[in-house]
Amino acid sequence: MLNQHEKKDIIEVSDSLLTFNDVYNKPYIPKEHEQSIKDASVLFLPSENHRNLGLNLFPENTRDLYSYFIREAEREGIKVEICASDDDFKTLELHSELIYIAKMICTYVVLPIVCSLISAYLYDKIKKTNRTDLDATIELLVEKDEKTKRIYYNGNAAGFKEAIECIKDTLFADDE
Repeated sequence: MLNQHEKKDIIEVSDSLLTFNDVYNKPYIPKEHEQSIKDASVLFLPSENHRNLGLNLFPENTRDLYSYFIREAEREGIKVEICASDDDFKTLELHSELIYIAKMICTYVVLPIVCSLISAYLYDKIKKTNRTDLDATIELLVEKDEKTKRIYYNGNAAGFKEAIECIKDTLFADDE
């Protein structure tokens, strides 16, 4: 049995083959929003083919997070879009104490702002629930010069900011 205090936060960085251009060709991209999606530097992506059922789902808090991003990121001149039409937007409600952040792809240029917004969102969730033991799962794809890195974080929600600060500046160092 693993004691909660013994649990370690996990942050993994790996190469990814998924780029913005690949996303544009996904069958779930709504044609009526295609240009708006192509103009965005941050895209919210569904979990594809959930449990081999053919469903593309977003975590239950995605609408709230997306609204938060729209308010805050667009103040910075960053265009944010979600890769689903209103009719096709479906959520997976797990009702767990784990905060699932919708998978996102962003450009390297906006990475600091995206990380800051995720951190602030998590801080607000922690503050609202008055619990410091909430965990978060985050998958963030970052594209620079047509190369993509995958950042995966699973750990204490309050620890995301510190973990991402340790890696974001050297994310593409091996590729230069």
